[in-house]
Amino acid sequence: MNAHTRQGIPLRPDPDALGEHTMRSLARAAICLGQHAFEGGWTPSARTYLDIAQDRGWRDDPGTALLLRAAQNPAMTTQTNWAAELAQVGLIFLAVLRPMSAGAQLLARCLQLSFDGRAKLTLPAITGGAAQWVGEGQPIPVLRLTAAAGPSIEPHKLAAIVELTSEMVSGSDAEAMVRTALIDASAGALDASLFSSTAADALRPAGILVGATAVTASTDTIKSEAMADDLAKLAGAIAPYVGNNSIAYIASPAQAVRIAICADRLPFPVLMSSAIGSGTVIAIAMNALASVIEAVRLDAAKSVSVVEVDTSPPAIGSAGPARSAFQTDTMVIRIKLPVSWAVRDPRAVAYIPGTTW
Repeated sequence: MNAHTRQGIPLRPDPDALGEHTMRSLARAAICLGQHAFEGGWTPSARTYLDIAQDRGWRDDPGTALLLRAAQNPAMTTQTNWAAELAQVGLIFLAVLRPMSAGAQLLARCLQLSFDGRAKLTLPAITGGAAQWVGEGQPIPVLRLTAAAGPSIEPHKLAAIVELTSEMVSGSDAEAMVRTALIDASAGALDASLFSSTAADALRPAGILVGATAVTASTDTIKSEAMADDLAKLAGAIAPYVGNNSIAYIASPAQAVRIAICADRLPFPVLMSSAIGSGTVIAIAMNALASVIEAVRLDAAKSVSVVEVDTSPPAIGSAGPARSAFQTDTMVIRIKLPVSWAVRDPRAVAYIPGTTW
């Protein structure tokens, strides 16, 4: 009788370790791109991105190699196998933003989809009857479900340009500095867009407060009671869309801390974002939010000039504070994170703009 080898339970990767590894790969890839830009760009004798990674001892880092190959050959990002791997880098990068971004935390909990080569993704809005109790041998009701086109998710991207000096790129702290720059450039912008009432346009998806239900704040003079009333009102406003533990509260810092202190047994996530106005609390049915995150992209250049405006950049060629990267011995890293989302039904979101606690 042959003995069978017992199979152990495979270990699951630690999400924190996975995020740390991905951010290390992103920072290393950015440094290699930057160093290549400082070395003079593509010439017959120039080293490749991967050569620089080899010299720095990073060639065996699969994430770094993947990002550098994509930067060297952008066409590979459209190939199914490569695109899937790069999209996974984008998802993990989004996960790394969670300590600084309530938006990243919320998107990680919602329905995650893929364009799969489509220019637009339409979410179905399905309505129909409900299952019924049926006796033995009795006919089972036939439900006629009618499908209608719901909201659409179209491709958008969150992008930023970060400036680094040659000393930053070559220094021993380069990895940590680039990592911090990439996170700082992305976290706040994501929250500001997601938790807004700005309608969708050609540049960005709609904020989750578009069409959301506004709830009147409690007037109870006892703050703990007012907080309990407000949280209950928000839950009641979106009750038809909430399943078991599928609600999330997002609040400005003061309100989020008070909820955490006073309602430590609340079985729902409470997320904090400085992008939300003082006194504002939002409730959302997480199963009503869908998102698409695609391949993150990095580029670097030196022989360029940039207009140093970090909000609402002017048109190319217009007046503004300009910097020549070549003249100032700096280089610029451009990061692009394609991320889009849509709320399946605006009635699944409610907010109170002026709590008294």
